[in-house]
Amino acid sequence: KARKKIKKIMIFFGGSDKLNLTSKILPVVNFFKKVKFLVIIGNLNKNKKKIIKISKKYKNISLFKEVTNVKMAYLISQSDLAIGAGGVNLFERLYLGLPSLVIQASKNQLLNIKNSEKKGLVVNLGINNSITNKKIINLILLLIKNKNRFKKFSINCLNSLENIQNYYLKKIFKLKKK
Repeated sequence: KARKKIKKIMIFFGGSDKLNLTSKILPVVNFFKKVKFLVIIGNLNKNKKKIIKISKKYKNISLFKEVTNVKMAYLISQSDLAIGAGGVNLFERLYLGLPSLVIQASKNQLLNIKNSEKKGLVVNLGINNSITNKKIINLILLLIKNKNRFKKFSINCLNSLENIQNYYLKKIFKLKKK
């Protein structure tokens, strides 16, 4: 069902989070005392200890380590908004209709992010270097205050699965014809 209000925000930057984006954006949590944050640390994240230490400072963070695919699907379904990268998990979030603020963590994510942005399925925050916590805070505040805009964003994501499947099927068939 469509998400109407932001009560839980999921933060996940993939299995390794090589750019340490999780640690960089955790201070955002401090501005949203009434919002619960589900912070997921991937199996290959070399900054686990640092993230755990930072997370202990905030009462509104629930920390999850090395989650299974089923647990990931559950966490996505329980969230109202996600902050994450544009890799495989972006498709998992879209499949489950979760609106996302997306940061490009590597070059190979650009096409996923741009195509999703064109369809209104994500808010593209840009590449790692250009992201500020102030920008993220302002976007979340905007979505919290403008409930109709957030609801439309959510509905668009819920309706996206068929569109995404059709888009990639067309691409695959074009490749097969060549």
